[in-house]
Amino acid sequence: MYHRIGAEVRRRLAFSLIELLVVVALVAMLSALLLPVFSSVKASSQRAACSSRFHQAQLATMMYVGDWDDTFPLVAYLPGATAGPEADRTWVQCLFPYGFAVGHWRCPSAPPSPAEQSPSFDPHLSLGDVSARYYTESFLAHIGLNYLYLSPVVAMEEAWVPQPRSLSMVASPSTMLLFVDSASPGQRPPAAGSWVVLPPCRYAVQRTQVLDTFLLGGRQVFTPIAGWLPPKASGGPWFGGAWPWHAGRTMTVTVDGSARARTVAELANGCDVRPNWSGFVRRDSLYPWDLE
Repeated sequence: MYHRIGAEVRRRLAFSLIELLVVVALVAMLSALLLPVFSSVKASSQRAACSSRFHQAQLATMMYVGDWDDTFPLVAYLPGATAGPEADRTWVQCLFPYGFAVGHWRCPSAPPSPAEQSPSFDPHLSLGDVSARYYTESFLAHIGLNYLYLSPVVAMEEAWVPQPRSLSMVASPSTMLLFVDSASPGQRPPAAGSWVVLPPCRYAVQRTQVLDTFLLGGRQVFTPIAGWLPPKASGGPWFGGAWPWHAGRTMTVTVDGSARARTVAELANGCDVRPNWSGFVRRDSLYPWDLE
């Protein structure tokens, strides 16, 4: 009798074990099927959040332009100088009064930077000085300004002087880039952002003359970060501070407020990308960086 009871218990345990294995296998199969879906939903949500913050940055910029004689924000009060937060301000800080909050700086798809992971003493923190608190951080914003054509900084004697452009100078607001998703050139792999981005090509041909678009009135324009490196170049790829945070795509917004994610190839449309900006703009109508 006891033998029969023991056999029955072993049989039931065997069936229970088989059922458990079947359930585990089904859960694993469902997880494998649903994980890409969850990842896609998360990526779509992050892309939508990024698009929203780019819209906010564009709106803040246009309000600034309306208040400051139709000119774009200064890229910095004292670019290229070491004045520090007491006298200097970045374009990021210039947009504070227009609703561009600190939370709009970060790309939701970017990993936490080392500074965010481990809090440290901020030497620029001054009692009662809110702007100074964010001065250093603003250089690491994940929204890079297309400053070279919209708010260039020009060499004059021994100083770098901001020369912001006028909105009326933008020939095609619907196609010209205002802001681009960015990454810091000092971090590999990147985590922090870059407050400015640089175009992929420097030269253009007008009639029979070669035009250096990095000169303004014959004066050199300040370029604080490295230029573009094609994917096959040694040490590359690097995209002038622009970075594809969204599954190989980079969030952008044009001067008129059209925000969308673009591939790196789309950012270089109309341009023959070569190291050190040695490439030429071949098709002006496709190139999204320049004023014309």
